[in-house]
Amino acid sequence: MHLDELVEENDEEQEEEIVPIQPKEIWKPIEGFDNYMISNQGRVKSLNFNRTGKEQVLRCHKNKDGYLMVVLYKNGKSKNFFIHRLVAQAFIENEEDKPFINHIDGNKMNNSANNLEWVTQRENIKHSYENNLQPVQFNTYKGKFTAEQRQQIKKEYNDVLSLEPDIIIT
Repeated sequence: MHLDELVEENDEEQEEEIVPIQPKEIWKPIEGFDNYMISNQGRVKSLNFNRTGKEQVLRCHKNKDGYLMVVLYKNGKSKNFFIHRLVAQAFIENEEDKPFINHIDGNKMNNSANNLEWVTQRENIKHSYENNLQPVQFNTYKGKFTAEQRQQIKKEYNDVLSLEPDIIIT
């Protein structure tokens, strides 16, 4: 078998894998916090980690809504920041002075500069509905239930009725 035939045979056997190209990581200082930098990929680093003079990429945490946050310190006081806001402020122009930041792919964990855009509240809400990013909820007398919760309540109600058909629940 010739080399050309081997290459052809190997090419046919392998499935084509698409690997996204990652942009080069660029770091910029965080305005008002001289000892910290933010990257276009959504990473934050300290330039003086634990006052050692060493650089260290910081760990982030998720808030209750699923957004990544980081704690920065200045003059002994801590302050929480949304990663997507730090990235947008450092890397995305906001000529129209729009107040909100949209995750284009809907993934709150993807804080890469190429996935973020400045938007109005209306644009942000429109994007969330167009991309089915809103949780489905049902208004009830005393609050909201998700479809799953509503289904579970119905099931339990029907189970009770099947056990005691003479009981009337008001």
